[in-house]
Amino acid sequence: MVCGTFTVQNVPQEDLQETIDIWLANTPEPKVTYTKNADGTYTLTAEFPPCSDNTTHDPGDSSVTKVKAPAAASTSVPQCAIDLIKRFEGYEKKLPDGRAQAYPDPRVGWNLPTIGWGTTKYPDETKVQKGDIITPERAEECLQWEIDKVCRPELEKIPTWRKMNANQQGALFSFAYNLGAKFYGDAHFLSITQVCDSPGRWNDNDWIQEQFVRYRNPGSSVEEGLRNRRKAEAQLFCSAVA
Repeated sequence: MVCGTFTVQNVPQEDLQETIDIWLANTPEPKVTYTKNADGTYTLTAEFPPCSDNTTHDPGDSSVTKVKAPAAASTSVPQCAIDLIKRFEGYEKKLPDGRAQAYPDPRVGWNLPTIGWGTTKYPDETKVQKGDIITPERAEECLQWEIDKVCRPELEKIPTWRKMNANQQGALFSFAYNLGAKFYGDAHFLSITQVCDSPGRWNDNDWIQEQFVRYRNPGSSVEEGLRNRRKAEAQLFCSAVA
């Protein structure tokens, strides 16, 4: 039997009842309580009968029934997202002293000056200009700002976002960083929107890759690079979290 007390945090309001029902499906039925957090999510606690040694058994302990509990939603940017973005953006155009100089966008040239880890706009909303130079620390700051303050708020609006694991979210962070954070539901992004809306197909590797690879700018000078990036994102999306 299950014993002890278990807690799950950061449950969105729309998932509250479903989460409570998951807890109540255990035997014996626990006492479930919840509190609302400042960000609008909830923290739930399930109290089962006390364990004999007054400790909470690890749900993976073979001596008790494995508790049915939902995983806590991610509230941070997955490291895999940062790693994948850096892998494909690169730290360009690096100077001998480690700083980075602005460079032309690979597809539209100086119409979109870029710097560091693919930055086109600084945290103060000013655009990168030809001739700009930044330090590695500033480049990292710009990267983190765009991921957390530009991409994250839009990605969290995706209805299935909290059902995704860290690798799935990481793949979409990379996609958003490259092609724009407001892709979900846009008429030009119906295939990737369908991926988000189809949890039942998230393990269909071939189908997932087919949808991602559509966004590669066919016939352009950047097609090969974008195809490789989309394949890497699809592979990450379909990878189990270690």
